[in-house]
Amino acid sequence: MSKAADTSSPALAGAFSNPSEADWLAAAEKALGGRDPHKALTRPSDDGVAVRPLYTRADGPAHVDPVPGFASFTRGAAAARPGWAIRQGVDHPDPAAANAQILADLEGGATDVALTLDLALDGRSGRGGIAVASLDDLDRALAGVHLDLAPVALDAGAHGVTAAAMLAALWQRRGLADAKVAGAFNIDPMGALAAQGSLPVPLTQALAEAAQLAARTDARFARVTALGVDSGVYHAAGAGEAQELAAAIATGVAYLRAMEAQGLPPERAGRQIAFTLAADTDVYLTIAKLRAARRLWQRVMDACGAGDVAMALGARTAERMLTRRDPWVNLLRATLAGFAAATGGADWLSVSPHDAELGGPDDQSTDTARRIARNVQVILAEESRMAQVIDPAGGAWAFEALTDEMAQAAWVQFQTIEAEGGIARALETERLQARIAETARRRDDALATRKRAITGVSEFADPGEALPAVEPVDGDALRAAARERAERSGHVLPQVMTANPGFEVQITALTQGATPTMLIDSGEGVQIERLARRPLAATYETLRDRADAHMAASGRRPAVFLAALGPLADHGARVNWARNALAAGGLDAPAGPGTDTATDTATDTDAATTLAQQFKDSGCVEAVLCGSDAAYEAGAEAAARALKAAGCRHLTLAGKPGDRAEAWAAAGVDAYLYLGCDILAALGAIHDRLGEPA
Repeated sequence: MSKAADTSSPALAGAFSNPSEADWLAAAEKALGGRDPHKALTRPSDDGVAVRPLYTRADGPAHVDPVPGFASFTRGAAAARPGWAIRQGVDHPDPAAANAQILADLEGGATDVALTLDLALDGRSGRGGIAVASLDDLDRALAGVHLDLAPVALDAGAHGVTAAAMLAALWQRRGLADAKVAGAFNIDPMGALAAQGSLPVPLTQALAEAAQLAARTDARFARVTALGVDSGVYHAAGAGEAQELAAAIATGVAYLRAMEAQGLPPERAGRQIAFTLAADTDVYLTIAKLRAARRLWQRVMDACGAGDVAMALGARTAERMLTRRDPWVNLLRATLAGFAAATGGADWLSVSPHDAELGGPDDQSTDTARRIARNVQVILAEESRMAQVIDPAGGAWAFEALTDEMAQAAWVQFQTIEAEGGIARALETERLQARIAETARRRDDALATRKRAITGVSEFADPGEALPAVEPVDGDALRAAARERAERSGHVLPQVMTANPGFEVQITALTQGATPTMLIDSGEGVQIERLARRPLAATYETLRDRADAHMAASGRRPAVFLAALGPLADHGARVNWARNALAAGGLDAPAGPGTDTATDTATDTDAATTLAQQFKDSGCVEAVLCGSDAAYEAGAEAAARALKAAGCRHLTLAGKPGDRAEAWAAAGVDAYLYLGCDILAALGAIHDRLGEPA
């Protein structure tokens, strides 16, 4: 007879000890050489929110929502999570090409369609936009799409009301009942003003028109939101998480006030706004930001007397984190950002293709890149089963504490905007732009000194990398063709437009053959200092562009010789560090073998002579001296004199200037390269000295 099986349950982690916080502190302090772990490992966010290395029950906030689906909705808008909508963006200028992308997206797992429309045919809508010259063009772009099944989200910049009328007219043309259609008009005049720096009408008029559309949408379309708050423009310009949240909430409040003026009560007005935040590679802060956003909006709803109104909240992978160089790393960035957005409870998510930054506004991502972007979400939702979990971060002391601290920091900044007269006044006076610019400057300083890294760009760069090909699109030609189509239509503005150019009237006019250019205003009713995009990698990538131009003109990449002083054990670490630093500027860095060959003697003079010959053989005109501190002490002066005598125009020493800096300078050392110095400034100076090839 077999022995009876042991049916007792083993204790989870029973073989492991249960360390206390004191145990962790002792171990961490030992690993840090006696430094205080909390001081050494705590990092501030761009807005000053402290991200600590360890969180305990004592760090959690006093109140945590017990379950998702109830105010303050920090843990999610619904008690049962159906997953999130996979929303793919399409902005190809050609309606037929855009349609092919839309159908491929829907067949490949996307659930929503996000259209960037260029109605003015001037290329100013978003990063391009589908050149729509008529209702027929929009119909062509959405051919084969079941609009009663696939929600459509629009982005038409300053011309959102006309874009909404076009979509409504298309629904009407296809015989779809108002109750069956779903989507988001995303009228966002404040976001358009911030991004473009101007609106064709006064802001008060733009807000009134948006609010009127919201009232019509509330009465007519049960599954459509009228207004959108896209804070990506602030994030792309350099805002910190709390600044982005504050701008988003302040914009939402401005729209609530505009809708109130049109007679829409706050409990219904709040449901007409859809928010979209940026998700980036800082997983902790992105999760906290999305959870804090819902808490903040509920606080606004409470203040308005609206009761419990859950925020409609989506996310888009951040523009500023994407790089042109080593774009494959963008796959990892998108995955991290997508994971953070899903964990934070986004209702919908858009993931940008990894090659999105390789060209100009009209260059399009490859089909492969778009497919991978879709699959990032499909894998997160289906294979990783994240769509099955409500508030995965809930209850974790770190995320609860960060959510609470993020909400508090954002509320303070929101109050600052309100005290300045609201989001419109903060933009008009450029105070908000100034605060965001200061945050961006601090971040730029950290990037310049490599205290913050951009993998593949500022760290571990490959100057000779081959970038994937992205086929350019002649957007100007496609827009010109669209303008010709509009002119050939032969239609004149319908008489109905002279009385009341509202939403319903625009629908009628479009169905009667009016073109969008007939309906939109083309003036400049308001102008401000726009919030320009500031990609994190831009300054490094500009240097890489200079290096590529040098190579194209001369057949050789600009180079700096690494003069290795002493044997490999002495110079190896600094040679590798210096090569990595120079590669971030697109510079080649050939290195000598060192000065421990059989022809050397033990004297400093012979080592210096060897270095000088290696430098001459390299064909370079600049050098970086690399060795150990002990090697510098013994031989840096002799090496510097020999290298300068051999024709070295500029000599940099890899290391900090020490007690002998004066003597080294007298011997010929011109500059220093070390951990924490301004690498960008040093690389720029090298490019300036090497100049353009003859």
